[in-house]
Amino acid sequence: DVALDQKLLSPLTKAILVNALQVRGLRFNKLSQQAVLRIMQSVRGTDFTALKNLLDGSGGYQNLYKLLYVDLISGSPLQRRLLKHIEDQGRVARASGGGRLGIKVLSDVDDTLYCSGGSFPAGCDRRFPKHMVYPGCLSLFRILDASADHQKPLQDSLDLRGVVSCNLIFLSARPHIYKDVAEG
Repeated sequence: DVALDQKLLSPLTKAILVNALQVRGLRFNKLSQQAVLRIMQSVRGTDFTALKNLLDGSGGYQNLYKLLYVDLISGSPLQRRLLKHIEDQGRVARASGGGRLGIKVLSDVDDTLYCSGGSFPAGCDRRFPKHMVYPGCLSLFRILDASADHQKPLQDSLDLRGVVSCNLIFLSARPHIYKDVAEG
């Protein structure tokens, strides 16, 4: 409480604390739920966007969705307060970013980013060679992801050196294949 009151914690530190509380178990622990709410409500504006991205960007099971809809009891006052805070801070962040800040682009990979070559189970498009990136797709993603300044690290809000944010997220029905390639 003292560290929150004296504003000693960065969004990164707060994300680590929220994650630790999630790992420990929130669903039936009202004190931990209140602690998470207090941590989340202590962050405002674009720092809140950074906090949400950190919670969602771990690649693990603990994320913002799980926090809101599994860890907090549906319809509870704590859940409503956190959802209201998210809504309020979204408005603040969008206003400061000209209405575009916080856009997330979700994309499939096969027959969306690049051609599958018509090979099952990846897809059915045979118009281009297999694994060819569709013409204009990367430019489209770059335009849609315009709220992320890829030249500027997020050190202002995260106090990290060299970390670049991206609002582009790839989804796949076969994530194990892409995980093996990405981590191999």
